[in-house]
Amino acid sequence: MKRFAKFVVIGVLGFVAFLVLLGGVLALLGIESSSTDTDATSEPTEQDCTEAESGIPGVLGMLGTFEQQVGNIRRSYVLIEPSLTDDQVIDIAQALRDEDPEPWYYLMDSDDEFDVMFEALPATEQGDLSTWPVEYVEDHFVARTAQEIRSVDGDVERVWQVEGGAPRPDLLVDIR
Repeated sequence: MKRFAKFVVIGVLGFVAFLVLLGGVLALLGIESSSTDTDATSEPTEQDCTEAESGIPGVLGMLGTFEQQVGNIRRSYVLIEPSLTDDQVIDIAQALRDEDPEPWYYLMDSDDEFDVMFEALPATEQGDLSTWPVEYVEDHFVARTAQEIRSVDGDVERVWQVEGGAPRPDLLVDIR
């Protein structure tokens, strides 16, 4: 079990390092998120699920938003029904992007420990994983939307994707 926990911590640290590297690449390319909030901080803001109903089948509500300083990315956390198919998850991700194309959406199928995870986000962005709820994230982070930057014949192309979380490691689909 200790070996597994060590593997998870190394994986999370690798992901944080990737985000830092991505932020540097975006800065070098002069690419920024088009978020209109110029005074964004790393403080998360929670949203009441009952007030944030979107009407998208399978979406139970919005959990909160976090302005990630590395890469200037707005992350919106969405509570979805558990046990959805990959196609349903992809449809939800596309519908969310159709409603608001700016955030990177993180789809969670449980909000049991979301408050703990949400409060840990600012520290996690700084590399402190001491309060990160590893098991909760592994078990309930279903998928996210992410923007991939591709070089095609010397041109930079931005492509949005749905990437599966730990329960769906093989899910990777381009969306519009």
